[in-house]
Amino acid sequence: MDKQAIKLPRHVGIIMDGNGRWAEQHGLPRVRGHERGAKTVRLITEECARLGIEWVTLYAFSSENWRRPQKEINHLMRLLRQFLIKEREALMRNNLQLRAVGQIEKLPQPARDALAETISLTKNNSRMVLCLALSYGGRQELVDAARRISADVAKGVRSAESISESLFATYMYDPEATLRQGHLGHCTAVPSGVPAWRYLPMTYDYVSVVHVHSNYSDGTGSVPEIIDAAAKAGVDIVFLTDHDTLQPCKDGHAGRHGKVLLVVGTEISPDLNHYLAFGLPAETDVKSLASLRPQEYIDRAAGLGGFGFIAHPDHTGTKLFDVPSYRWEDWSVKRFTGLGIWDMMTDFEELLVGPDEALAAFTNFPHSMTGPKSESVARWDRLLASGEKIVGVGEVDNHAEHRKALGRDVTVFPYELAFKTIRMHLLLDAPFDKVTDQGGTDADTKRVLAALRDGRSYIAFDFDHDSRGLELCVVAGEKKAGIGDEVRFRPGMTAEFELPVRARVRVLLNGAVIWEKDNTNRGAVMIPAPGALRLEAFHGPRPWIMSNPIYVRF
Repeated sequence: MDKQAIKLPRHVGIIMDGNGRWAEQHGLPRVRGHERGAKTVRLITEECARLGIEWVTLYAFSSENWRRPQKEINHLMRLLRQFLIKEREALMRNNLQLRAVGQIEKLPQPARDALAETISLTKNNSRMVLCLALSYGGRQELVDAARRISADVAKGVRSAESISESLFATYMYDPEATLRQGHLGHCTAVPSGVPAWRYLPMTYDYVSVVHVHSNYSDGTGSVPEIIDAAAKAGVDIVFLTDHDTLQPCKDGHAGRHGKVLLVVGTEISPDLNHYLAFGLPAETDVKSLASLRPQEYIDRAAGLGGFGFIAHPDHTGTKLFDVPSYRWEDWSVKRFTGLGIWDMMTDFEELLVGPDEALAAFTNFPHSMTGPKSESVARWDRLLASGEKIVGVGEVDNHAEHRKALGRDVTVFPYELAFKTIRMHLLLDAPFDKVTDQGGTDADTKRVLAALRDGRSYIAFDFDHDSRGLELCVVAGEKKAGIGDEVRFRPGMTAEFELPVRARVRVLLNGAVIWEKDNTNRGAVMIPAPGALRLEAFHGPRPWIMSNPIYVRF
């Protein structure tokens, strides 16, 4: 990146904010959010140093933060001391000088000692200054500036008549550009006359499961049982899609249930060509839709204000357990929102070729899962390459069905277990409301449906590795776009990504791999031409993350 071309600021301030709220939203203690947020500091400082920024100020602990519960304050002070000691080696290796501003005297003695030692150790480093603003507040800064001006006037250095707004600013600690870190490193610009040269607006990552059946159709669980399983699995949103009915919505189940939001859709279910429809009015006669041709019910759903996805398009069933194929056959259809890319039951049933294989797959589930069918992914990429905006979804298609198989009574698969496998992460620009309407369509449900419809999402197999924290954006100078967005192609534009842990990563454009690397968690990739750009990450042979595209247009 050309520093002169985009006029990077000399001094950048970053407000560390939102990590505690992120933890609360995901059912974790606030301190876990602070711990994970602290891990991004090294990434931020190293990247700023690489870009040639001269001075970075991290607003880490404000004077107002002393009002927090004492237990949380104690943890933050321990975390600060650990950071100061642990990062000494990295500061020295990167030639970074540490400084601090604020009411340092208010910090507990162990933190003050660690701060003084690290400042002394790095005082001769010259590549970049990293300044920690601790016990720091804007009002206190004004008071300090006024005191310094008064002292200079008393010494005769300044006259009272020379005091002006511009002079006052020189006595203040004033970065040229200020960014507010959201949760875990997501940043948004705080207006200061300088563009937010790098970061996307803060997003909130909510975990959902798509395609779930209850005892309103052929699932075994009640809605309360499904909600309980979702809460235990760490799921924020359940998309309920019982066959040919919206009765759960009529019975008042849609909406907030504690920390879990239930969104009621339906699976339009003729013999073949199943379609997951969302956003339909509760009074819709869904059974009548199933009697129509596929294009007709796709259009009818859209006419009612809804949208939908082709479900498990390449499902084959299994002869071993007398499960027929429910594949999609009518590929002449248009105007569908998206299609299933990876379906848990299709993946599992592909393994059931014999009794021994079935037992091995069931007892080792979900590690036996292999990934999405190549036909489904290839079809998605062909549609994207044609210029269409097609959203990919991951489905669990979960019924928690009770069966007698191989001489055993089994549940295929319990809701809680299924909900830990293939999940959709929805990226919202604001957190959920704290108060929502029970029943009906509240503001959260509307925003969730919009994110699902617009492809502001990614598919993740979260069983072994939590994917929250994924970042993918396209950068062209000051222009930037995130997952689900459209951006005009410009020569020299790049795709940039960051993952919470290292993986094998590849970046694809219209289905063709344009970049691949093992054991990495971040990178920047030149985009050679317009197209649908998406990211895949792997742990072993099975995908871990499959993002929806960023659409780079002519």
